[in-house]
Amino acid sequence: MNIQNYAFLRKDVFALMLAITLSACNRTRPAEPAAVPIETNTSDGRRLEEAAWLLGEWRNNTPRGVLYEAWRMKDDSTYTGRSCFVVGKDTVSAEVVNLEMRGGKLLYIPTVRDQNSGQPITFTETTVTEKEMIFENPAHDFPQRITYTQITQDSMVAVISGMQGEKSVQFPMKRVK
Repeated sequence: MNIQNYAFLRKDVFALMLAITLSACNRTRPAEPAAVPIETNTSDGRRLEEAAWLLGEWRNNTPRGVLYEAWRMKDDSTYTGRSCFVVGKDTVSAEVVNLEMRGGKLLYIPTVRDQNSGQPITFTETTVTEKEMIFENPAHDFPQRITYTQITQDSMVAVISGMQGEKSVQFPMKRVK
């Protein structure tokens, strides 16, 4: 694989994790809100419960490699996700994501290995329903919007995009467990 293909693949991969999501973000912009304590047992916790369909293991086989994403419940206010993109035997990209309730909002907080100086980037909920979650961070270069949509009990699509839809990458996934 030449260097140009590797760079393109790396950009597409963050576009996941989602992964959701994996993304091609090599520049850092201020994106973190002021520290807010994690909430437990709040009335807003229902939004996290609505995302319970995300829990489990997901996979997307592509011609370039395999995308894995796994979500588990950490506690009553946090889900933790891990994703990686594997080409052959090499893990090309990996990230850890926390989905947590803070300040009355559901936050999607990915930390991508070798990007943003290893610092997490926070995306804030704009929509959370039983079938769809949309998170945005207009200050981030790309992606600015991360969407997870449940298609069936065993399939979903993660999408990363800019706010104006100028670029969009979809990651259809099937449940493994």
